[in-house]
Amino acid sequence: MSKLSRRQVLRGASLASCLAVLTACGATPTPQVIKEVVTQVVEKEVTKIVEGTPQVVKETVVVEVEKEVVVTATPEAAAPPPLPVEKELTLSWWTFPIGLPAEEWPHGKWEGELCQRYTAEVKPNVKVELQPLGWEAYDKLVTAISAGTPPHLLGRGCNAYTVMARKSGIQVEVELEEDLKNDLPEGWLEGMQWQGKTYYVPWYVGAQGPLLNMSIVKEAKAEDLLPKPPCRSWNLDEWLELLKACTFTREDGTSVYGTSLFTTASTNLYAWGFMVLLWNAGSDYIVFDQAQNKWVSPLAEEAGVAWLKRMQDLFFVHNVVPDPRGVDDAKSSGYWTGNQGAFHLPGPSISEARATGVTIDPETLVVTDPAGFEWIFVQNPVVPGGKHTTWGGPDLDVNLQPFNTGDVGAIAPTIEFAHWVANRENEEWLGQYTIPVRKSAVAKYEDDPLLQWMFGCWVPNSRTEFNTNCTVQECDIWMEMWQTLFLPTDPQQVADEWVNKLSALDCWEV
Repeated sequence: MSKLSRRQVLRGASLASCLAVLTACGATPTPQVIKEVVTQVVEKEVTKIVEGTPQVVKETVVVEVEKEVVVTATPEAAAPPPLPVEKELTLSWWTFPIGLPAEEWPHGKWEGELCQRYTAEVKPNVKVELQPLGWEAYDKLVTAISAGTPPHLLGRGCNAYTVMARKSGIQVEVELEEDLKNDLPEGWLEGMQWQGKTYYVPWYVGAQGPLLNMSIVKEAKAEDLLPKPPCRSWNLDEWLELLKACTFTREDGTSVYGTSLFTTASTNLYAWGFMVLLWNAGSDYIVFDQAQNKWVSPLAEEAGVAWLKRMQDLFFVHNVVPDPRGVDDAKSSGYWTGNQGAFHLPGPSISEARATGVTIDPETLVVTDPAGFEWIFVQNPVVPGGKHTTWGGPDLDVNLQPFNTGDVGAIAPTIEFAHWVANRENEEWLGQYTIPVRKSAVAKYEDDPLLQWMFGCWVPNSRTEFNTNCTVQECDIWMEMWQTLFLPTDPQQVADEWVNKLSALDCWEV
């Protein structure tokens, strides 16, 4: 006979409990053979002295023996490795103005709030240091990229910077998250790529065109010369007729002009305003020639020279602009803000119509500021059959562009942060003031006629040009030749000299 010892009872109870827990957790028990020591009660012959005489008798005794037993239990699982401690990381983010109303949202305020929210709500180990840049800092950015010392993230990146970064070996390819990729307008992904590759995260849409001073148009009784709805389209001749009508002298002696041109600027990037007019005149500044595998300039061809002549004639023949030789970009803007200029280029983004106290007529889309000044967004004038082009588009500088700073492990967190900045919540917030890139965010404002007008009339034909590694030099040449045009100098001579200067640049490598 045998019976269980106390050790066996405790072991059995423990094993049963373990099996119950393992079964409840879905673990699979495995049979195992083990050796253990057990006690047994056995009958054994022993010799005893009975009344002085040795006798062999049988009696029961308790003995310990080692035996093999089979148990069914799951081996104890290995403890999971400890979670890695996330490395503290500081990312640098440089950003140019994004077009929010300056009084409510001075440059850097909203972006700074984004940085704080990201650390507090999303990635406690990631700190983002924001550096708001003014347009005068453009040269600083170009120098940093060319020298291979860029920030982790640029908020507003474009193809020109991609070309520069590639030459410096610091460009970074980006794989867009599916949620964002599927929420972009048709053709947007392809449009923002450089030679078939993606180098940034789309943030919002930059589409900027001209403004028309409705107060001056009414004062001149020239409403019949307004560009045609729904997109307010017109050609260069129709445009000139309105400029003529809106050039006059008020009773108080104030001179009013159809528009203004300038030959000096606080930053040479203001050349883009005139570049847009050149495109709409059927010409171009630089284009990439696939056959020659290089950049070329068609400016000295017939359409380009004709446009230069038109610009020159605005002052010397038609007198619809103040003397450009005495006007810089600040004074040019002053003709607009001082209610002395009818047509204003470069125009602002949609945010100018969203400032505090500004109202918009939902039918006419006429914008009225608190002082009663009225204006509308219009298309650029074009040659007959031309395309009404605005400044902007998928490859404009309203994308978030990461760079390889050499900081180990920083590229993926930088791209992750960029995607968070362009998430649905932030895009919908931007829709109050500008044009979000996500279709879902635009759809949220389906009852906003001005945003829908922008998306339907300005965005489809928006484009940029700065796609070479020569941006600074090109803009310097632009301002130099623009001054030469108004000396005055024969437009064909200006165009030829201009193209020669561009062709002499050694930074147009693709």
